[in-house]
Amino acid sequence: MEQTFIDAMKIAGFNVKSEVIWDKVYHGMGDTKAAFAPSHENIVFAVKGKYSFPGSRPKDLVTFPKINSSKMVHPTEKPVGLLANLISSVTKPGDLILDPFAGSGSTLVAAKKTGRRFIGIELDDDYFVTAQRRIEGGAGMSRLKQLVTRLRRRICGRSPWRRSPTSTASIPAMA
Repeated sequence: MEQTFIDAMKIAGFNVKSEVIWDKVYHGMGDTKAAFAPSHENIVFAVKGKYSFPGSRPKDLVTFPKINSSKMVHPTEKPVGLLANLISSVTKPGDLILDPFAGSGSTLVAAKKTGRRFIGIELDDDYFVTAQRRIEGGAGMSRLKQLVTRLRRRICGRSPWRRSPTSTASIPAMA
């Protein structure tokens, strides 16, 4: 499966520079009788055009405990600390982070915490609302709600606060 993503990145004009291994510390589930216990994930690092790290060269092994499944909000949720570490390693404050599969918003929260601008896209209304709440941490919600309302009315032609299984939710870029 990973090679499929790498091939797609190359077709899109990206240059795959390296792979980063995320050591999750604890293993996950899976076939407990006939497969090794998965305790890592591969992260493909690819760039378009000329690129250099904003600071020192990061290592290709990142150890960060995975989120306990009982505390996960989304089935593929990543720890904000891990994402903040990766974002800080490859971008500068003020850079723009795009997460086209925002889920519960972990990448967007990490971008905000590290002083990056961000755009998140999420199809599921429930995860969209969860991400929105996590980003704002309960404060300043009225301004974000205004931006989201305008954006979603443009996209969906309806109020963003009504649920619709076919709507597309987009978390707006934050300056």
